[in-house]
Amino acid sequence: MAEEKMEIKSISGFSEERLIDILEIEKKCFPKSWQYDDSKKYYKMMLEEKENIHIFAESGGIVAGYLLARPYNKAINEIYKHDTLLDKNKKGFSYLETIGVIKDFRGSGLASKMILKFIQESKKKGIIGFSVHARVVNKFNKKIKSLFPYNILKVRKIDGWFFGGNEPYEYIEFSI
Repeated sequence: MAEEKMEIKSISGFSEERLIDILEIEKKCFPKSWQYDDSKKYYKMMLEEKENIHIFAESGGIVAGYLLARPYNKAINEIYKHDTLLDKNKKGFSYLETIGVIKDFRGSGLASKMILKFIQESKKKGIIGFSVHARVVNKFNKKIKSLFPYNILKVRKIDGWFFGGNEPYEYIEFSI
């Protein structure tokens, strides 16, 4: 399935079709306990917020992956109580909130391609860096650090991240 031509694109604005795509990705990629209580309402709101960056990966009519990035300060205001070491006044940064690739497409470099597209779109908006809380168990922390080894600004280990089933995570900041 992963051999078909993959298209990575940035989409802005709300559409019912995109909302359905995101909800499918969330359902296929994340355990129920990690999903939002009202995912439909949450992602509709995320699609409507113009400053958010949405990256979709599609192959043969199948949406294989999705990435959501938000302005850093907006995202951080929502999660600060779970990570009080965050800088609440960081300027020019995005927060990579979620990235998911469905099982049949994992291991093909798709997440890396979506992140690179996200960076390309970020630069167009004048964004100078991004941060992420990256899982350790699935080695996403190592993968994303290997993409940008010379752009790492900060790495901080978190023993049990509230939004990740209390797994170990790393908070990582990058320049772009």
